[in-house]
Amino acid sequence: AQGDWLDVIGPFVDMAKLVTGTASLYRAEYLRRKLALYHRHQVKPFIGGNFLESIFSRDGYDGAAELFRECCRLGIKAVEVSETIEAIGWDNRLTLVKMALDSGLQVHAEVGTKSRESALDRMEAEIGALLDAGAHNVTIEGAELITDGVANTALCERISSSFDLDVILFELCGPHLPRVSSWETYAMMRFLISSFGPTVNIGNATPEIVVEIEAQRRGLNE
Repeated sequence: AQGDWLDVIGPFVDMAKLVTGTASLYRAEYLRRKLALYHRHQVKPFIGGNFLESIFSRDGYDGAAELFRECCRLGIKAVEVSETIEAIGWDNRLTLVKMALDSGLQVHAEVGTKSRESALDRMEAEIGALLDAGAHNVTIEGAELITDGVANTALCERISSSFDLDVILFELCGPHLPRVSSWETYAMMRFLISSFGPTVNIGNATPEIVVEIEAQRRGLNE
């Protein structure tokens, strides 16, 4: 099934996140096949930040180092560093960015949380510091981008005026968030493209919405 999806959406996808530690649940042989499938379609898989948060909260830097080694061994070339669920601390996040880079991994950083709205000044400062620390790009947590179905335009405008959007990725919100429905996910997608243009980086897109995003980028479903 995944191969069929990638045959259709592969040309429109740059990266695929292995979310919430799911990679640790797969048999090694299956995981290698899954990763090979991504590579065959020129989609770059990476480990999601929630998994690193969990490991670091439990096992500290030793656990993180072991995760980075395992990523390299499996051919996973990037990892996300975030603090969306576990409070791991700002200094620790910067250290994890450096550790991942020193391990030969690309770093996708993430700012914001799933549980509260962050201050604009703080998010702007964190984005700048993470990019300066060597992060390849910075993702804006989807829960920060919508409140009660209304797009957080102040945050989007602050980020777009302060940073090159080539290094910013906006996450779509999903129905897993309180009071967010599927139509609001589509509304956020349209808002991002209409506000920042057809090349805006959009993440957290499920396979069934990728074609919709590409059609919107090309002006096919106005």
